[in-house]
Amino acid sequence: MRTAFVLTTIVLALALGIIAGVLESRLLTRALVIGFAPAIWAASHMVERLTGGDMWHFTAPYPYPWMRESADAASSALGKPVENTVETDDRTTFPLAA
Repeated sequence: MRTAFVLTTIVLALALGIIAGVLESRLLTRALVIGFAPAIWAASHMVERLTGGDMWHFTAPYPYPWMRESADAASSALGKPVENTVETDDRTTFPLAA
């Protein structure tokens, strides 16, 4: 539904733009520029009411299976203390500038 609405809107906008360009009517061009966005907004709400759903609400199957596995691994790693830390902040091993 969403794809058809967007493609229809694009085709309609291109067709009206071509018609306004061919007719070279400043009044028609102004009316199209000012009136097209509210008209599309109203049409979008009308389509939403007729279909009974929110056309612009995107849902995703979250969390994805690979994300669920990595989240489980990350949460289990967070609870473990770090052992055998090695101090590597020995200033004598840093290279000196000339």
